[in-house]
Amino acid sequence: MKRSFLLNEKDNIAVVLFDAVPGDVLTFDDLSVEVTENVPFGHKVALTDFQEGDLVYKYGQIIGRCTKDTPKGGWMHVHNIGSRRGGHNE
Repeated sequence: MKRSFLLNEKDNIAVVLFDAVPGDVLTFDDLSVEVTENVPFGHKVALTDFQEGDLVYKYGQIIGRCTKDTPKGGWMHVHNIGSRRGGHNE
């Protein structure tokens, strides 16, 4: 069973299907990412280092902007992603 998934090759986040903890490694083809903080089941992990203002892609589409710097392997959720539906348009 897959423990995480990447929905589209354009995505810069992935979704975990377990409660990830620091040190867990997620692998997608030629990319490996070490989780740097607790990430709850069904939540997103950064596949790259994010700077405030960077676009966040899921489903191959922009879902929002990063609202604070987040390292590769970090938890991506409402505390650091401004949703496009919430007015954080590109």
